[in-house]
Amino acid sequence: MNKKLEKIIKAERQEEREIARKAAESRDKELARSLHADGIDDEHIARYTRSTVEQVKAWLR
Repeated sequence: MNKKLEKIIKAERQEEREIARKAAESRDKELARSLHADGIDDEHIARYTRSTVEQVKAWLR
């Protein structure tokens, strides 16, 4: 029974991490769009969002 419970807990934690990651990416994407609209260049946006320039460009497409 403990092994089953451990598997369930592990799966739930993984799911929670994935949800948090997606939420953070969504916030970063929205921030990138706002900064871009204000005339901030992609390099600075990448720095502010702790992302890569390539990721910023993908968000802005």
